[in-house]
Amino acid sequence: GGQDLLGKFYEVFLKYGNGAKDIGIVLTPRHITKFACEVIDINESDIVFDPACGTGGFLVAAYDKVKDSEPANLDHFKKHKIFGIEQQANVATLAIVNMIFRGDGKNNIVNEDCFAKNLNRKIRNGDLSAEYIDTDPVRPPVTKVLMNPPFALKKDDEKEYKFLEHSLKQMSDNGLLFAVL
Repeated sequence: GGQDLLGKFYEVFLKYGNGAKDIGIVLTPRHITKFACEVIDINESDIVFDPACGTGGFLVAAYDKVKDSEPANLDHFKKHKIFGIEQQANVATLAIVNMIFRGDGKNNIVNEDCFAKNLNRKIRNGDLSAEYIDTDPVRPPVTKVLMNPPFALKKDDEKEYKFLEHSLKQMSDNGLLFAVL
């Protein structure tokens, strides 16, 4: 429908818009984000997390997978089960707009340093969800992580494994992590 068209437009706009390269956006190709969601079988009961979500490609793919397979539960999923952190304010804004195009005005995408934020288990409307906290998680809630962490361009940049380590700390037992490294 109309939302998919907007999403497509947005993707192309970002890809060819002048600003994308200047602010360090590297888009994970759509076929990869879709493949990741298939491989680790994202479903409406999952709590999905991307610690360096960029413009939200993986989160959108998770949203689309639930929309296509379990549309009745989509509303609850998008409001309480999709979490993303992006450190660059302008990029985080793009991720939020990307989700708004999919009918989600109050998602859990935040502009923060992912290493300073943790996810802790929270029950909302009798169902499992999560909330951001500043301390170590007592009950890590995440069942699926999708990520394409930034490459360490300089010696002092955070290394890719740090993003993996941090994500594993957020995960419940038997969770699955998909990373592009």
